[in-house]
Amino acid sequence: PARPGTDGAPVPTMLIARGGLSSASPATAVALTPGHFVVTTALAVRGRQGLEVRLPNGQTVVSAVVLLDEASGTAVLAVPDEIDASVVQLSPESGQAAAQATGIVMTSSEPLSVNVVRDSTGVHLLYNRDVHPGEGALVLDRQGRLLGMCTMADTGATLITVATMLDALEAAAALEAPAWIGIQPSTTPGTAVHVASVISDGPAAMAGVRAGDTIVAINGIPITNLDDLGQAVAAHSAGDSIAVTVARPGGPHAITITITLSKRPVSM
Repeated sequence: PARPGTDGAPVPTMLIARGGLSSASPATAVALTPGHFVVTTALAVRGRQGLEVRLPNGQTVVSAVVLLDEASGTAVLAVPDEIDASVVQLSPESGQAAAQATGIVMTSSEPLSVNVVRDSTGVHLLYNRDVHPGEGALVLDRQGRLLGMCTMADTGATLITVATMLDALEAAAALEAPAWIGIQPSTTPGTAVHVASVISDGPAAMAGVRAGDTIVAINGIPITNLDDLGQAVAAHSAGDSIAVTVARPGGPHAITITITLSKRPVSM
């Protein structure tokens, strides 16, 4: 998807929840580009399918998890309705600019002032209030421009930058077209792409790929990250067959499985 510029309307936000939107603490998802994709945090999703999403128009729909990237803390969901995501206002601090900035977290109760501090371990949100940011809460600069979204890590609240969110959307787009493999991939820090889950009756499931498998290669070409996987799938069309080499937990050797790619079902 095309990357937003620096002019435009506020970011369309959505609520998501694993146990339904009546859940006490739904997370937030955002649409940065037009289309069917919204981005949230990995912690909000944790590999689950069938998440309810409340769209900006108030409609509630069921989404499908397209991408879960534990390494970056992001997840991308596909919703059946196209989101009219206007070009959003991005803060000059939204990339890798200054080492420190101030911002506002849009919590469910009231705005929360924070300091955004970058160091060798990541981008952290520091605040002095008892009000804690919700998962996926938007972080804005003092001019109301988007800095990123909040996720709760072991070390406290951290910032997922706009650049990281856009990278996740681009990786999801690469997995979507022009062919569909039918897995939900995930990554952990390192050089591996894991199969978090397989979509029922999808190409991978029909061929025998299992949740927990690690994708080693496609057509003999090593797969070490989500970009590799996306490029390998995008090089083919629906109906093409690919040889996917996977390492299976408990197995002594990698095995190669032939998968016939298809188009993603319209209902997903």
